[in-house]
Amino acid sequence: MPKPKHYRTSDPAYLRKRKACLAPDPLYCALCGERIDKTLKWPDPGCATADHIDAVSRGGHNLGPLQPAHKLCNEQKGPRARSGDRRRSEDAHVLPW
Repeated sequence: MPKPKHYRTSDPAYLRKRKACLAPDPLYCALCGERIDKTLKWPDPGCATADHIDAVSRGGHNLGPLQPAHKLCNEQKGPRARSGDRRRSEDAHVLPW
């Protein structure tokens, strides 16, 4: 039986991790450092999202470490391997030296 389209985000273990990640008050974006307004709802660019530190699309696990981020910051970060990896994904094969 095929998995539903959003199986990663509906996993109960992931939902518990996401809830814990977004629970602190006040909540600050790990990517820009600004405060996250918890009253904003999806799809507002300033709403809270749980960013996968190790991008799932780059080999990270869905239950891997999460960090709070604004929706816009998370989208702009894209699928970089780690939050500090500023290389564009198409340049990922280029070594830093």
